[in-house]
Amino acid sequence: MTIEFQNKPEEEEKTNIVPFTAIGGGGDGDWLTQLPVGCRFLVIGEDKNGIGLVEYWIHEKGKRGVRILRVGLEGEQSYWVNPPGFCKQYNLYEILES
Repeated sequence: MTIEFQNKPEEEEKTNIVPFTAIGGGGDGDWLTQLPVGCRFLVIGEDKNGIGLVEYWIHEKGKRGVRILRVGLEGEQSYWVNPPGFCKQYNLYEILES
């Protein structure tokens, strides 16, 4: 599976972080396992309005699962996820650090 990134030029002028939308792909739609350990990224999809972003870090990878660290107001929470299921529920919005 290949992920292509589409830059949004109107956002580029306002900030040095350029949001992108994951497009293309195919397969099972699993973009999470392609990100390296230590990658910090934002997802969208937890709220019904589509405006809230949530920050995650990839902490480690197993043979099939990925352990992610969620960063939020409650502090940090670490847990294992099933990558295809995670990717169906959340859309990759931006990679902050890879």
